[in-house]
Amino acid sequence: MNFTEKLDKRRQELGMTFEALSKRSEVPVSTLKAIFKKGVEHATFANVAAIAEALGVDIEFANEVDSYELRHQQAIKKARELVGMMQGTSGLESQAVEQNQIEKMVSQLVHQLMSGSRRKLWA
Repeated sequence: MNFTEKLDKRRQELGMTFEALSKRSEVPVSTLKAIFKKGVEHATFANVAAIAEALGVDIEFANEVDSYELRHQQAIKKARELVGMMQGTSGLESQAVEQNQIEKMVSQLVHQLMSGSRRKLWA
């Protein structure tokens, strides 16, 4: 169950209309209906927090991916972008690179990015 469904289930359990929720949360009815239809990911945090508080629901922030894994994912993404740029340039010069060489370059870049400056990883 996603967070939008959790909020709507709670609203229904409480027997709270959109009008009552609007009054308690100070979020306009039209905005409430849009949020419950499209999902909380399309709403401002302030509105979601106000709705959750009005329904007595805690908002919990949990790490979904540990920091090392997230940095590793970013390093792979950045390495593939950099190698792709190099590959595009080589292709224009008719010096295409074989796939196994590309994977080796990506692997080396990932290692360099992970061991180097964290600022460069996110830049």
